[in-house]
Amino acid sequence: MTTPNEWKLKDDLVKFRNLLTNSKNLNNEFLINSEIKNSRLFFSIKEKKPYKRRTNPREILLTVSFNPEFYSIKSFVLNNNQKNRKNPNQLYSIKIEGNNNIAEIFKNLNDIIRGKDQTIFKLNHPYL
Repeated sequence: MTTPNEWKLKDDLVKFRNLLTNSKNLNNEFLINSEIKNSRLFFSIKEKKPYKRRTNPREILLTVSFNPEFYSIKSFVLNNNQKNRKNPNQLYSIKIEGNNNIAEIFKNLNDIIRGKDQTIFKLNHPYL
């Protein structure tokens, strides 16, 4: 038997999935698959063709969980000889805990889609 909290969680996850899959700019450039498992929403976003200077397309994995609250975004290069994800070439990975602001998730996802994973990150610390 499901509790009211589980119904609300599932409703929130379905709303988020509908927002992402109905985004016109994403649907033109990407193939989007989604599924709900264990109170989490999983998205697989694959490029139809490589973006900008890349020779191979990417796959971006987005995981959204509302209980506990977190989301993670990972970006991989899909090589022609890699049929499975045993040894993927990971470009970028981020996990944010305690925050599921949909606007922030879309901003981070858009940054990664538009090439943020090609930049080099440096910590703003005087000793590094």
